[in-house]
Amino acid sequence: MTARGIRNNNPGNIEHNRANRWVGLATPPSDGRFCRFTEMKHGVRALAHLLLVYQTKYKLDTIRKIITRWAPNHENSTTAYVNAVARGFHSADAQIDLSDVHTLHHLTRRIIDHENGADGALVSDDVIGEGVRMALAARRAPVRLARNATAAAAATAATATAAVETGLLDHDTLTSVADTVSAVAPSFSLLRELTPVVGIAVVVAALGFVLWRRWRR
Repeated sequence: MTARGIRNNNPGNIEHNRANRWVGLATPPSDGRFCRFTEMKHGVRALAHLLLVYQTKYKLDTIRKIITRWAPNHENSTTAYVNAVARGFHSADAQIDLSDVHTLHHLTRRIIDHENGADGALVSDDVIGEGVRMALAARRAPVRLARNATAAAAATAATATAAVETGLLDHDTLTSVADTVSAVAPSFSLLRELTPVVGIAVVVAALGFVLWRRWRR
């Protein structure tokens, strides 16, 4: 039988948590324990996103640190997992930068292969690349917001990022807001000179517009 992670389009075997409103969750969203996704790219994206959170939020910057959190000893043979994933990297304890698309892609691939055995090969490099790029784009969305708004609006962007990580706002919505603000900014050369209140209003208006469009669909 095909590996569970492949059947669920969840090659990282991410456990379902109702608080995490992942983009692309299937109906039902869980097989009883693990998330189910409508497409493999969404499962890959969720895996890559969690790895990015481990580095940016928890400051885990080596394979050993990341995998120790990803696959703790009480559920896994963590040492064996670390050794398997570290193949192709300089060492399990060398610092890595997951903001680099190639590094994130390689780590995601190694985890998928370890989680699913031979069936990991059913997840193509193209699909992994797409999921990784989606995860990186979502993480960079607040930076694009900050570049196209005032300091106060940048604070609003940080709040939006926190909302994503707590499940109140999905990554596609945040990315759409960033795209909307970026599209508007060149038409209003004085955007960076606006007062803080107006800056916040720009971001809130963009968010409201995106949510309104999604509601109409």
